[in-house]
Amino acid sequence: MRKNFIHKQEGAALVIGLLILLMASFLAVASLNNATVQERMARNEQNINKAFQAAESAVEQQLSIASEDKNLTKLVNAYAEYERTQINGQEPSWPSADYDSGEADVSTNVKVKSLGKATLVSGEALNADEKSSKISSFRYEFESTATISGSGARISIVQGINYR
Repeated sequence: MRKNFIHKQEGAALVIGLLILLMASFLAVASLNNATVQERMARNEQNINKAFQAAESAVEQQLSIASEDKNLTKLVNAYAEYERTQINGQEPSWPSADYDSGEADVSTNVKVKSLGKATLVSGEALNADEKSSKISSFRYEFESTATISGSGARISIVQGINYR
């Protein structure tokens, strides 16, 4: 009787063992894919952060240069371009400057745009001069775009100022 039982087994343990091995292999491959995706996401986040920091630094540098320039060359050029486009109805060609972030793979450019002249009536927001009923200022935007080559990470930031 014992002899028959042994001959009726047809390799069930082998089949079950192979199925378990196959399932373990699928889990291992899925885990590797997940780890790869997580690593790519982390790298992309680093690149975006790097681009953002470069764009911020470029705007700060240009604001510093503009505020230290006694002739206000960048701001005057931006306002002249604004007036030219208002008269001719052409697309503006804003003054721009490249910024060296010190990183070989990061390229950054800053455009200085004039938004024209703003006039506030006394009592609306500011009243610096008691005798004047109007306060005029010039509005500007500093737009910085940073790109990281090879990764596709690109970010633009805009910071506005009023200059009186």
